[in-house]
Amino acid sequence: MGRKQNPSQRTKGNLKPSSSAKAAELLEASGNAGGGFLGFGLLGSSAQESEEMDSSIDSDFAMVMKRMTKKDTITKLKAAQEFSKLCKEKELDAVGSALPYWPKIFSKLTADCDSRVREASNEALEQLVIRVRRSLAPHLKLLMGPWMVAQCDVYAPAASAARSAFSSAFSADKKAEAVGFCKNEVLSHIEDVLMRQSQPDPKMQAEEQDEIASRQVQMLGSALESLSLFCGLLQGKQLELMHDGFSRILKNSKFWKFGKHPSCMVRSGFFRAVASFAEFCPKLVVQFGDHVLPAVLYVLDESDPTVAPVLWMAVLHVITVIPDWWSKTNPKKGMYPKLWAFLKSGGYGSAALTYPNLLPFLSLLPLENSADRLLFFDRFFSEMKVGLTAQPVRQSAAELNAVVKAFMECVQFCVKQAFSPSSFDRKVIECLMMEQVVPLVNAAIGEGGSGLSRSHLFKDVAVLLAYIQRVFDPNGQNDCKTDASALAESVFDEVMEDFSRTVLRNIEEGNALSLSCVADFLRTLSPQPGEVKEFKRVKKTVKFCDAEHGSGEEEYTCEDTASHVREASEKSCDQLDQKTAASVSDVDKSNTKDVLKHETIDTAAVKERDIEDFVNAKSEISGRENSCESGLDVSQKQLVLKPTEKLLNLVNAVCIRSIELAKERKETGYLALFSKTFKAFTSTELVHFLINNSLRPEDRISFSDHHLTSFITDFLMPWMIEIQSTEECRHSTDTMDYLLEVVTVVWNMMDGKSKVGILSRLIENPVGCGRLLQHLVSSNCDKSVDQWLLGAKFGEFIVSVGRDLCQKSSDYDGREAVSGQNEKWSLMCFALSAGKNGEPKVGEEYLSLLLGIIHSFLPSQLKADDKSVDQCVSFVCDITFHFLTNLSDCLSVPSYEGLLLSIFQLSLQPPFLSEEVLEKVHSTWKHGFTIVLGRTGSGFTGESFIGKATLCLEESVYSKAETGLRLTQLANVAFEVLEVILKVHGENERMPESFVKRLCCRFSDSQMTFWKGALIADREVRFDPQDLLGSAPASPDVVPKCVTPVAFTSMFLVKILSLRESPVREKISLENRGNNETQISDSPLEGKNCDSDVIPADVKVQTVERLLSVDAGIFVDIALGLAFCRAVLRNQGVVKQSSELVVLESMFEKNLTGLTSGLPSDVLGIVVVDAFDRSLEKGGIWSRGLLVILQRMHDMQFGGNRVDSVGGLDRFLPVTASAVDTLRVAMPFFEVDHVLQMADFSLAQMISFPSDDVTEFLEPITLALTVINTALSLHDHHCSVKSDAFSHLLSATLLQVNDWREHRRSIFLFDSHFSVENWKLVAFNLEVMRLFTLAVTKFPTSLDSSYWDTVLCSAVSWIQSAAEGQTSLTCDMMAMTFTCGACDLLQAIDVCMQFVLPEQLSSFPPDILSEWKDVFSGAAYDVLLPVFMDVAEKASTTRVITQEFATMLYHLSSAVVHCSSEILLQHKLKLRLVADVDTNLPDNLQTLLNYCCPLLLSCHYHLQLAAYRLLLKIIPDLPKYSEKSSGVDGNDEAEHGQCPLQSLMSVIEAANLGIKTSLDDATFGETVVVEPFTPVFTPVMAYMFSWNVLLRFFKMSSSERRVQYAQWISERGVMDQLLQNAFRFMPRNPVVALKDTLVANGASKKLADSRNMFADDPSSEVRPTSGGQAAVHVQHLACTVYRRTLETLPAIVRQWWTEQDKRVAGIVEKFTARHVSPLLCARELQTIQETSGCFANMTIKVRPLTREVIANYVLEECNMELIITLPANMPFGTVSVESGNRVGVTKPQWRSWVLHLFVFLSFQNGSILDALSLWKRNVDKQFEGLEDCMICFSVIHGSNNKLPKCQCKTCKKRFHSSCLFKWFKSSANSACPLCRNLF
Repeated sequence: MGRKQNPSQRTKGNLKPSSSAKAAELLEASGNAGGGFLGFGLLGSSAQESEEMDSSIDSDFAMVMKRMTKKDTITKLKAAQEFSKLCKEKELDAVGSALPYWPKIFSKLTADCDSRVREASNEALEQLVIRVRRSLAPHLKLLMGPWMVAQCDVYAPAASAARSAFSSAFSADKKAEAVGFCKNEVLSHIEDVLMRQSQPDPKMQAEEQDEIASRQVQMLGSALESLSLFCGLLQGKQLELMHDGFSRILKNSKFWKFGKHPSCMVRSGFFRAVASFAEFCPKLVVQFGDHVLPAVLYVLDESDPTVAPVLWMAVLHVITVIPDWWSKTNPKKGMYPKLWAFLKSGGYGSAALTYPNLLPFLSLLPLENSADRLLFFDRFFSEMKVGLTAQPVRQSAAELNAVVKAFMECVQFCVKQAFSPSSFDRKVIECLMMEQVVPLVNAAIGEGGSGLSRSHLFKDVAVLLAYIQRVFDPNGQNDCKTDASALAESVFDEVMEDFSRTVLRNIEEGNALSLSCVADFLRTLSPQPGEVKEFKRVKKTVKFCDAEHGSGEEEYTCEDTASHVREASEKSCDQLDQKTAASVSDVDKSNTKDVLKHETIDTAAVKERDIEDFVNAKSEISGRENSCESGLDVSQKQLVLKPTEKLLNLVNAVCIRSIELAKERKETGYLALFSKTFKAFTSTELVHFLINNSLRPEDRISFSDHHLTSFITDFLMPWMIEIQSTEECRHSTDTMDYLLEVVTVVWNMMDGKSKVGILSRLIENPVGCGRLLQHLVSSNCDKSVDQWLLGAKFGEFIVSVGRDLCQKSSDYDGREAVSGQNEKWSLMCFALSAGKNGEPKVGEEYLSLLLGIIHSFLPSQLKADDKSVDQCVSFVCDITFHFLTNLSDCLSVPSYEGLLLSIFQLSLQPPFLSEEVLEKVHSTWKHGFTIVLGRTGSGFTGESFIGKATLCLEESVYSKAETGLRLTQLANVAFEVLEVILKVHGENERMPESFVKRLCCRFSDSQMTFWKGALIADREVRFDPQDLLGSAPASPDVVPKCVTPVAFTSMFLVKILSLRESPVREKISLENRGNNETQISDSPLEGKNCDSDVIPADVKVQTVERLLSVDAGIFVDIALGLAFCRAVLRNQGVVKQSSELVVLESMFEKNLTGLTSGLPSDVLGIVVVDAFDRSLEKGGIWSRGLLVILQRMHDMQFGGNRVDSVGGLDRFLPVTASAVDTLRVAMPFFEVDHVLQMADFSLAQMISFPSDDVTEFLEPITLALTVINTALSLHDHHCSVKSDAFSHLLSATLLQVNDWREHRRSIFLFDSHFSVENWKLVAFNLEVMRLFTLAVTKFPTSLDSSYWDTVLCSAVSWIQSAAEGQTSLTCDMMAMTFTCGACDLLQAIDVCMQFVLPEQLSSFPPDILSEWKDVFSGAAYDVLLPVFMDVAEKASTTRVITQEFATMLYHLSSAVVHCSSEILLQHKLKLRLVADVDTNLPDNLQTLLNYCCPLLLSCHYHLQLAAYRLLLKIIPDLPKYSEKSSGVDGNDEAEHGQCPLQSLMSVIEAANLGIKTSLDDATFGETVVVEPFTPVFTPVMAYMFSWNVLLRFFKMSSSERRVQYAQWISERGVMDQLLQNAFRFMPRNPVVALKDTLVANGASKKLADSRNMFADDPSSEVRPTSGGQAAVHVQHLACTVYRRTLETLPAIVRQWWTEQDKRVAGIVEKFTARHVSPLLCARELQTIQETSGCFANMTIKVRPLTREVIANYVLEECNMELIITLPANMPFGTVSVESGNRVGVTKPQWRSWVLHLFVFLSFQNGSILDALSLWKRNVDKQFEGLEDCMICFSVIHGSNNKLPKCQCKTCKKRFHSSCLFKWFKSSANSACPLCRNLF
């Protein structure tokens, strides 16, 4: 893009101004620079003027105003906005300094092409005038012209801003004065804009030219609009002074061309200006009439909807002020064709705005000749009817209504004028009525449903007929001549006959829409008020009235034709688009309301009076529907279309024929026609006529009151029964509704006795008449009928109806069965509702009986999948709610209580009901509870209603161990009951507290025996085996019954706590509660919701705290429940996340956290003290509850001295078992001094016992030792203070224990068996084990050699004792507990020796590590390993084991995995070999494999982990045994692969079979989450563990063996199975999954963000794992196996990938490239970089960013460089091998080496480092003089790294044996590849 070449370059130093600047100076010199129109060029000014402005104006304003003159739009916009800001902020003097320069800039900005700039400039003007006020006057003349034009800007926001500025500058009474002051300047500016439009510079770009041209058009429209505004603002004398100026504009031919301008904005402005001239300067319009009349009358066919209304306004003004306008034009050639086109098109879509002007226009036409008038009317109305078919009219109801309205108004005017004495015209009347009106009505009826029938046509025709009837009716005001009266009667009769023929013809045709039109038409002719379909008209209509009757805002008066013309036009124009009309219509209408009155034509006044007379007649009929709409005085006598004989005959014929056809054709339309006609013309004569018509002529009788009863019973009721018997009409409500309307009309005409007779007859035969019965009794207002309803006859009937309805409602097809009972349901609702004074409508005896039937119908027990129950419950709820809502005295019925309690009990049962019905149940009982509690008082006793409801709730809670969802359901119900109580009784009553206290469920002493199961699960809690005999084992899947009530209580209290935060509002369905006519299909509980305040708004915090403090001890029970769940779940291998105990634990923890956070401090203190008291009294599990409380208080930082708060350390003395349990959980929260004091006291007590008879004091010694161990365990917690004190405590304790070991060895179970009798010894040894464990883990450097000897010797001895009791480990709990303690001690010692001692070697005894490795470690693990294998095999045979046994497995597994590889390789397990399996491994290794591999398939997670850890320890020693020959020669090895490890492969095959059985249907790429306790969990873990071990073995094997193993894997298809399974178990986003796990395990968020599942191996520690953690562990293992597979076997994976279909290959590549490939590349490059210095003669460099490896081989004069580039989707992409420098090597040789390297990287399972090593060896051998193998062209074989040794005897070439074997096999010939001789 280069710079444009400008042929006219300016010369440097040329000061001559440009043409635009010069033109600006000329304009300024001529005096127009300030206020004239400056055009659309840049604003130019001289340098001198700029200097003057800079020196006299504020600097900020000067800078902003200079920016306003720039060309850039954004610059101008921001400058204008900144100008506004400166006007607000600057001082008044600074603002005034800018005022002289503002008019010129403002004039330019108002002409800017950008609308935003214009809007901003007007806003700036407003801020300026607000500040300067009167200082604006000197500059007003320069400013007013652009200001006036700006107020009419086509951009509405800009115009609005200008008008706002104008209003801010001048008050309402000063605006006209201000405009008059500047009138010449304003007119001059407008004239400049109109007449001095310049053409755009042709040198401008096309876009700029179009923009300027568009802005010129907009300015023309604004100027013309401003001209109209200008005329309206000027006063009378000022208008006369402007006559010459206006004449100057009108004389210019350009002005008259604006009427035909292409732009609608210009044309609209032109016609508005003409209308303003005609209104305010009529003499001027008369003077230029020759130009004005053609300009407006010859363009009546204007089609633009924004121009047409303004045009018609101008037309009416012009023909009003020019008296002889008719003679100055040629209407037939110039006006009529345009008018016909306008009418024919229906107003071109603007009829709603233009057609109201037709009546004034018609009234001003001087049609004096009768013949001309007839021809004109015929053409005029014919074209209007054609316009009704125009597309815009048909598509818009508003347009159609406007055309019809105008048509009928014009017809009415012409008919009235033709009937007037002065211009009576028979032909006009007949022509209009018979040729225009009648065909139009017939078409409207015949079309049926068309827009005509929905318009005002029928009503206007009725008005017209009423007027004609008044003309000939002798009882009316007949001022016409006899000829007119006769003509009116003749026309009326002829019209009615024509209408009758049309109506009857359409009835026979039977079109439904036509029948509806007939009904609507007849109702408009009815003398009775009725509902007639009305179209929603535009509010501003055209109406006429006499001045003496008043006039509304939208009416024309006969005072002045010009006045009503202008008002009609203004109403049309007010509805124009804002863009074209808002700028004029909204400017100071207060100044334009006083309209000048001009001379009118006498003929116009006469016509106006004719219009007024006719409209009076019209309003007399229409006024009964909307009297306020017509604007007439409704007090005047109203005329009604009287029913003449022809009309009544038509009505009788219509009724009779519609009845006959309805029965014959079974169509609803005829019923509707009959019903509407009967209602419109209701009379006893019509009833008598219909009865006699149904009888034979000889049976017809005269009318009597009995006819009304007979009409219902003998005429209508049989018809109803017949209708209901048909299937089609049974489900149609409209069919019956029409007949019920007729019945209602007749019913209201009857007396009470007749009504009772009809009702009695109906209940005797209710079949088919149920709806009629309900309708009649509901619409009753007669006392005799009320008495009948309370009687026995109706009571027995309604009871039978209720019984039948209950039976039918239980049908399986619920809705269909119930919907057929709509009539009975309505009767039930009626019976259960209240009368006028609130009393029952049915006798109480029958009402109670009815409720009893309903109650017995309610199911007592819900069942799943019982669909009929929903219908039954829904029906009962509807009935109950209706009864409670509509009967104020409902509690007087005895059976209400049982019914309401039964419904309440439904909400307590399992949620087998649908959500809709269940919500209905809740709404019903809550509404009932509200009513009952509000009327029965606040007593809370067992016999009270609320007491019985609470008892039902308690029974549901205590009935059985419920699930978490059921507990939530019951807690919600209890909370809803409490809400109702609080709503009714408020917070000051005792009932809420009693209710809460009743539902606080606590543990009783009788239930404490169950906690023994939890004591077994948590071995750290002291227990006595004697007490545990017969106790049920604790299990995560079994929840005791005594736990769930406490869980319910916790949830209930949390609900109460929620009241504290905000008042609870709940939505209850209440729709149609009081509707007696509600049907069963639309039950009262189905529908919209309405708010109901459940809790008053003034509920205080104290209320909630009082409710929560009703029983403070309940919080200890909640903590106890949480402690139980934790105790059972502790030490579990894998716990199912969905188990009930896990759900309860989460529930308890969440609820306890919320409750304690909301309790006041005094209540919290009470809770803590109560927890201590119960723990000190009972110990055991209550101590675990105390721990939960103390942990929660610590988290809340609810501090204080715990010892002092419970009464000091004396509370724990003497040291009993319960006190020790309490101290173990409470001491972590004590201060360090109290901890040491308690430990010193226990140590003193322990030492004080005589050493001669220690056995008798074992129990108190054990208790004291427990306290000391607890204190020592807190060393890390208090390590910063008094560390020496803890060390001294340990030393003293160890000294005493060592003394006992030397002198009282019998109390240590070193070589004895267990029994129930020596439990005290077991407990003592457990505490000693714990002491030694604490010493090793927390004080390892404080132990001297003697203590270490004691610890190590004791540990080995205890392990040996546990091994001696091996036979009882699966059943004896003492043996299991003892084994757990010994394993923990052994594990602690091993961890210390492996990790702690090497880092602090100087702090330990000198030979302790060697002694451990050489003596103690082997002695311990040689004993423990056989025990573990034996126990593991027993556990593997049993899928379900006790929790105690699972705990022991965990501790055994945790200890045995620390066994070193040396001890494992020298194990003393029994020999276990498999027959017919030939392996290269020694028997001891094969035996260990045969023990460990089957454990991978164990169903116990801890055993799988332990076996996996043991296998990882021995894997490094296996490859060296596999190197030995397996008895197969080299060729066979090359042909057949070798199985890596048969034992592992057997596990893989078995696990894969289990996975395939469970997940065979899973598609590739679909992630399967493996949850614990599922059948697939065990095989998946075994599969992943086995492959992880196998891949490690593969990587550690030699390259020759790797080739054989890889070949075997490829041949068996094992890789496909592995990758298929891996992609099943890997998560889609391994980063997020691992992040969640790390955070859950306590890792920092930063660390979690930087890790993914492929970066590190999963943890293999044996530890308790939740179900969610186990599922993530499976995913992590799958990711690790997949990564190791890609690292170890890339070629096999790549081959598998290429064989997959496109979808699978895409999934694999995308996932790998995103998550794994970057990690593989980074690790590969890091490995190369770490070993780069290990090669002689070759250096390796790494470029991580480009994934490049550069190898440079240098040997003497040879220099070779290789560049290897790793692909981004490694290993699927191709590795790029490029050559760099190459010196001293031939090109063919180099190509051979590069190709060989590329082949290795692509097809061998090796790393980049392996490839470079092989390539270097090849190069080295080449330089050593060895020849290549002539088959693979390599010295070193790529698979087995062998040299070519097989030599041909003929050609003497050497070959690799493997290459030669493949050659022979593929060629089927044993010839040499080169010489072709036999080899």
